[in-house]
Amino acid sequence: MMTSEIKHKVREIIASVLEIQPVDIPETPGLPYELSLDSLMILEILVAMEHEFQITIDEQNALDVLDSLDNATMYLDKKLSSTVG
Repeated sequence: MMTSEIKHKVREIIASVLEIQPVDIPETPGLPYELSLDSLMILEILVAMEHEFQITIDEQNALDVLDSLDNATMYLDKKLSSTVG
């Protein structure tokens, strides 16, 4: 899966969980703050990402992963690359 596809999918997952439009998700760091995410929302997004990408996200990395779309994309790209081959 290409990086742009991962980012698009992450944006869709977050939008779906929060019931907002994907275009309303900022590109800047501080995503949990910008979107007023509580711990339950963060958990719901992480579980949806794990399900969609068939990976496990380390709980210790949760806030770092969701700090920005770029962080989430890089993390998932790395995880997906390590599971292939």
